[in-house]
Amino acid sequence: MEFDLVMGEGNLTGVLNAETAGTGGEDFNLDEYQIALIKAKAATSYREKQTAIAQAILQYAADITAGRLTASESTTAWEDAKKAYDDAVLTYEEA
Repeated sequence: MEFDLVMGEGNLTGVLNAETAGTGGEDFNLDEYQIALIKAKAATSYREKQTAIAQAILQYAADITAGRLTASESTTAWEDAKKAYDDAVLTYEEA
């Protein structure tokens, strides 16, 4: 969110770009360093949030106790379902 605010989609766009805000720059003055600092802080915040999301996804994927089937359990369940289906098709064809 902070990244969007600074980089062009949010409320700070008008502050950072005086021409599009319709002001002559008298109302709000930031030098290039301050603008770069705001952008860097926003980018850092954005990256920290993205990193936290990626770490949560990795932790979820690595946690086999999350109530999901393991690969072998999935394969066994599929094989059981396939056998039941094949048996049902055979029974149907014999009838």
